[in-house]
Amino acid sequence: MAKKAVSPSITKGQAGKFADLLTTALAKSGLPSDGTQRVLEQHGAALAVAFIGLVSERVDATAKVICRTVAVDRTLSPEAAIAATGRRQYVTAGVLASMPPGEGETAVIEFIPLEKWMSDEKVDAKLAEYGLVAADPYALAAFSVVEPAFADDRPCFTHWQDADGKWCSAAFGVWGDERCVGVYQFSIDWSGRWWATGVRK
Repeated sequence: MAKKAVSPSITKGQAGKFADLLTTALAKSGLPSDGTQRVLEQHGAALAVAFIGLVSERVDATAKVICRTVAVDRTLSPEAAIAATGRRQYVTAGVLASMPPGEGETAVIEFIPLEKWMSDEKVDAKLAEYGLVAADPYALAAFSVVEPAFADDRPCFTHWQDADGKWCSAAFGVWGDERCVGVYQFSIDWSGRWWATGVRK
């Protein structure tokens, strides 16, 4: 039986980098020296354990992220970009016309599982935790062309606000037995089964 590959433990170099970041941040914090010294003496060890817990949470969250690089043809019209996916379309014309074009010939898309109900605002906040902003719909549509089966088990979406500030979305998944794409205004929260998509700021 093949053994599962195990990632090596944190290195001294990585630990040192965290120490450098903390040193810089604490030096800039302006905390009072006397109070800081008391906390260091009385709670230093507990704070170290708490910090490791925070890092562990981020490591676990990052392990669930899926990353893909895709070429994007931004010369296409919104209609052509969505049609190229070959999916059954559920589209509102005005929302389709409001699709932001994005930029760049390639995009590195990161897929993050929501795992609980979220509003569009909370989705953006979750993406920000990873240093991301919502992927543009052209990039996500291009990805759907090259990996159409991805959204069979991992329905994914991106969203944006139109000129009136209303939330719009492009969502890829399976409805019934058919692969579909929906481009419309989504007025309810996203369930935990959805994967949000983002790109680096």
